[in-house]
Amino acid sequence: MLALRTCSALLGLLLVASSARAEDAVEICASASERAQVERDEGRLRAARESLITCAAHRCPGVIRQDCVAWLQEVEGALPTVVLSGIEGSLQRVEVDGELVSVQLGRAFAVDPGRRRFVVETSDGARIVREVVVREGEKSQPIELSRPKKVPETPSDEGFTVPVGAWVLAGVGLAGVGVFAGLSAYAKSEVDDMRVDCAPFCPQARVDDARAFLLGGNVSLGLGIAAIGAALTWTIVEATTTSSPEVALAPGGLLVSGW
Repeated sequence: MLALRTCSALLGLLLVASSARAEDAVEICASASERAQVERDEGRLRAARESLITCAAHRCPGVIRQDCVAWLQEVEGALPTVVLSGIEGSLQRVEVDGELVSVQLGRAFAVDPGRRRFVVETSDGARIVREVVVREGEKSQPIELSRPKKVPETPSDEGFTVPVGAWVLAGVGLAGVGVFAGLSAYAKSEVDDMRVDCAPFCPQARVDDARAFLLGGNVSLGLGIAAIGAALTWTIVEATTTSSPEVALAPGGLLVSGW
């Protein structure tokens, strides 16, 4: 009789424990189902998938499990995957939005959709950062990690600039030519007028004035030409110094290069 009572007590305890475990399982499944819906709506598809795997298990009630299985298929279809490629060496460390992930080069892995920041460290010491928009539902989206090749630097061809003094001399020379043109035109006009008015008995003062204007024009022309010549000479000397011409013997004379 005592043994029968003991067995009944043990059986009761087992039934209570079993009932408690069943209630806990239902609570876990329901909580996972509710959590998965929130995570899916917020775009946290990886977390939603984990929650749905929990509530799609066989230990969950049939109604909950049926909904979670259907939602899990939808999330799996929407969850994008990416593939890291284009680098030399092996991957040492990969972070996605600050989270350390375990991936292999050339193998697809899942990430949440949206703008993601990839930080990759390779075995050769390189650290590559990429910000990429991962599109929902796209599978094996390539993430190119190749570093841009350095363009070889070409020596800059600075050449030479015309010295300021040469510009000033050129301006003076052009001004002298302009003065020559004005004085010469005035002197010619005076001579033409004297031929009409008083030639060959024109006043000496009038003749001297015409000669003075003509002489002044000639002097201005000479000074202008000299100034322009000096400007050109200065520029050529500066160019010669900058380009460092080479002089070598050649058949029939000297060969000058580098000007």
